Amino acid sequence: MSVFVVGGTGHTGLHVVERVRALGFDARAATRKPLRKGEVRFDWSDPATHDVSGSTAMYLIAPPFDPNPARTMIAMIRRARDQGVQRFALLSSSAIAEGTPGLGEVEQFLRVEGLGVTLKPSWFMQNFTDREHFHGRTIHVEKRLYSSTGRGRIGFVDAADIGDVAAHVLTMSSPPSEPLVLTGPETLSYADVAALLGATYVPIDDEAARQRLIDSGMGPSYAEFLVELDARIRDRAEDRVTDTVERITGRPPHRFADVVARTSTT
Repeated sequence: MSVFVVGGTGHTGLHVVERVRALGFDARAATRKPLRKGEVRFDWSDPATHDVSGSTAMYLIAPPFDPNPARTMIAMIRRARDQGVQRFALLSSSAIAEGTPGLGEVEQFLRVEGLGVTLKPSWFMQNFTDREHFHGRTIHVEKRLYSSTGRGRIGFVDAADIGDVAAHVLTMSSPPSEPLVLTGPETLSYADVAALLGATYVPIDDEAARQRLIDSGMGPSYAEFLVELDARIRDRAEDRVTDTVERITGRPPHRFADVVARTSTT
């Protein structure tokens, strides 16, 4: 078995590659800018890089900045299937329902066609530890965490756990067919996260949150989308934990404190 990992050097993809290889299978890390041995070039906008022949499974993440990722991704899935790929794992989100425009359409296509499983993680813990992320950068520079999520709680999940689950479902003999909602072992509010990171939590309203995102360089429509998601969090839409990580991998998911400790030593 050989797994083609789109975004193979990213937050989740690098863990998919590592875990697939640790499980004894071949993995190809696909990225727009391959730099290391074993990495191959893949660019959603360049069909010349879409040769996945020799692979039997594929990990999919959405093309960046694509206003209609469903069209692009479903075309790629069909092409990959014609090249011999038999199983797909799609990275989506717990906030995206099957059939909704974008990744929800891709999830529906995979289920109807019987081609694989959709991973639906909660919000990433790395959003706060990665300095390239909006929140991570603000925490690093200002030691503050701004949010309009109020007292809403979230089962934040470690990107490494997502990669581990993906590696298992792509290589196991009888993978699940139902969508997999992934969370960490506990729910935390943004105030809890700030305390764990030694930062100050600053509650703001929706308009202030929207303006902060736009001021950071984000487009108005995407900023509005994120503010809407924060409103859902405020209304407890993400206040849950699941047993998915342990059920699939055989070990419990990492706690946020584990990720903070791991990040501080790297």
